[in-house]
Amino acid sequence: MNPLTALLFPDTAPPAATLGGLFLFCDALRHYLPVEKNGEEPQAAPDLFTEQGLCQGYPPLPLGAELPRFRRLLADMQAQRQEFLARLASPPSSGHGRRSAPSREESSVGCLVASLTGKENKAAPGEESEETLWRARLVLALAEQLLEEQREIDQRLADIAGQEETLRALIQGEEEEADEDNEAMTGLSSPALAQGLPPQLFHLRLRAWARLHLAAPQTDAGVVLPITTEPEAAALFGEYQEKLSGKPPLELCRLALPEVAAETILARRDGFRQRLGSELEKVAALLQKGNVPAASTFDTLQTAWAAALDEFFPEAGCSRSLVLSSLAGSDFNEVLRRSAGLATPAPAAGPILFAAVL
Repeated sequence: MNPLTALLFPDTAPPAATLGGLFLFCDALRHYLPVEKNGEEPQAAPDLFTEQGLCQGYPPLPLGAELPRFRRLLADMQAQRQEFLARLASPPSSGHGRRSAPSREESSVGCLVASLTGKENKAAPGEESEETLWRARLVLALAEQLLEEQREIDQRLADIAGQEETLRALIQGEEEEADEDNEAMTGLSSPALAQGLPPQLFHLRLRAWARLHLAAPQTDAGVVLPITTEPEAAALFGEYQEKLSGKPPLELCRLALPEVAAETILARRDGFRQRLGSELEKVAALLQKGNVPAASTFDTLQTAWAAALDEFFPEAGCSRSLVLSSLAGSDFNEVLRRSAGLATPAPAAGPILFAAVL
């Protein structure tokens, strides 16, 4: 069996509620951490997917002995988060802030990094400077915190809206129907809308993630498919692909994702994947070889996937889908290079497909 391992981008702390359906398609998911964990900061309880070893996070460029200094720098940056957000929310300069040179926000973060660390922005030709990589780590760490806070706000608002609906139903004498609706949604959490965060944050984070990814040793040969669970990141990535090749990503197939609790996914996952059998194996084998499966292969997979959903998740709604797209004459690393504004070629060719949860 050819394992199908996916790399999540650019989220460094993906919420488990957005990942469940992906494990029906993938054998495992990986994601980057801005820096390694040191055991001193508070740790959230691991979700079921992490406990099972299906989802693992790791730093692409560990800091080692520099980690305590990074933590202190991050604490200093946190004190200036409001100023940072204000800069992001201000009107962008020409090109909508998506130019190849470092943006104003990146430059301001970089100046603070240089002043607090004493590191100069020097690098060998074709390499990222140490200051630039510190800046990228900081942007990812700050974005992780801001997005987590926004998700908590979104969830509280959703809970309030649900309580209002329940009260309205009770007042109207529809208590039984309200109870059924609430039971169906138990254990589920909608993806963060991030409506309260400046759009520039998503662009800045994608650039930062790209810089770390391209600077890291390209040793993770098991990863054959990059996936984003964020529509904002998918749209930005598609824009860079179109600028690079003159063509937008070519959609190949859509696989509906069941909205059920993590326990349900894990309980039915093996049977679901066994039912897909050779269809999923064909796609995984071709992706591992760096080939784009033929349209007929995806058509067959979509048909088998829909039938397996009806059999194993008949009660589940499916408002989101895993959309697989071809990069039309380019590859993942080259598109990332364009997004990060790097002049040097990507260190190695990346996957020629990417996927997004939409």
